[in-house]
Amino acid sequence: MKTKAIKLLALLAAAVMVFTLAGCGGGGSSSTPDSSDTGNAGGEKGGYKTWEEIKATIPADAKGKTIEFFTWNYVTDVTGAPEVVENFEKETGIKINFNATGGTVDDYMTKIVARVASQDSPDIVRLRGAELSVLQVLQDLNSMDYDFSDEAWDTRISGVYTYGGKTYATTMRNTLLHQPRVMIYNKNLISKYDLEDPYTLWKQGKWTWDKFKEICQIYNDETEDSCYAWTSYRWAECPDALGSAMIKREGDTFVSNVNDANLLRGWQYMTELRVEGITNNIRFDRTNFENNKVLFFTESPIGVRRTHYYFKNLKAAGAVAMVPVPTFEGGLDDDTVILSEVEAYGIPQGAPSGSLAPYFMRYYLDAENYDEKTFFADPTMLDVYKTIMACEKVFVNYDTALITEDVGKGGIHVNAAIVNAMPANVKTKLDENANLVEAAVKNANGIIEGKLGK
Repeated sequence: MKTKAIKLLALLAAAVMVFTLAGCGGGGSSSTPDSSDTGNAGGEKGGYKTWEEIKATIPADAKGKTIEFFTWNYVTDVTGAPEVVENFEKETGIKINFNATGGTVDDYMTKIVARVASQDSPDIVRLRGAELSVLQVLQDLNSMDYDFSDEAWDTRISGVYTYGGKTYATTMRNTLLHQPRVMIYNKNLISKYDLEDPYTLWKQGKWTWDKFKEICQIYNDETEDSCYAWTSYRWAECPDALGSAMIKREGDTFVSNVNDANLLRGWQYMTELRVEGITNNIRFDRTNFENNKVLFFTESPIGVRRTHYYFKNLKAAGAVAMVPVPTFEGGLDDDTVILSEVEAYGIPQGAPSGSLAPYFMRYYLDAENYDEKTFFADPTMLDVYKTIMACEKVFVNYDTALITEDVGKGGIHVNAAIVNAMPANVKTKLDENANLVEAAVKNANGIIEGKLGK
């Protein structure tokens, strides 16, 4: 088979933008210095190839072989995936071993590294961000004997996983499995307390952080039994909406960004929301959201997929809705999407059926193989998803992944320390973490220079 390299531009939108109604969902027009387009899906344009064209290139001896897809999510977490896997097996004669770790990601990344080291590599793994220690044990997709120049592949995502011209993971542009940051909410509570509907506000271009704050304040005033109005994902939603994080990517290099004015502004706004009782220092409080106590829940759309195990009772009651995260004036522009996770797929070194893995990836990720109208719990969710994923640029917060890589599971605790500060003390807290950030940056750059970029 003729090899076509994925000549991807590795410059990433490492501090870009949210959305306006005219584009991706509502927001300001400013961009950050390290914003950039990641180039064509395959570098050299190969056109959009149909599945029939792709299937015709599957090696004749592939029938009867098995591809192990190692992930932490159950197959049923993706609406329609069991049928998609079955259909692929029928069409190709290739068996799929969908090997989920039990629904937890806690030690999944270390298991990948351990399995490759013990010469027990799976064939496909799912990634969620810049865990550089995992990228070290993945194959460079550029060197594979598979035509990744197909325009179906998503350069916005593969650019996140490209270092020194080598691409370690990718996904499809049209997939329903992207993980943009969204604000999930209980629309029954919106109706019960006669609050302005976030979806309507978003459609009108009025979905801002100040409007969000106003709704939360009214909800807290009207309810006696509420814990607080909003449960955050990682407490960094406000600086993210301003396109800023503690660590910034510039080409193939990471740098400290702790002195950025928008980082300070975002974290100060976040701490103000905590002080005012709109949120608190308990993250990802799914229990109180599912018990109709918390109004807003920040996540990706994974939990509002129709068959995902999150929010079952709320879905059954037709109570769940979602919108993009709110916007700030002077924040990210209208052609950028904030990613909650950078979902992508890689092929480990030593994968026994690694040469066949791209064929399954191409089939499994393709939205055309799913019923998109029933994929999410509510039809408006598809509208939100498609609108924000039409953005040409992505914003990725590298903080938690890179700090965790350097200091272990403590990455998220940096955010916790900041959100617990008073607004006037945020700058002090950022300064206190400057050395930790510098260490994480040094560690990441050492990995890139020593292994990934070679």
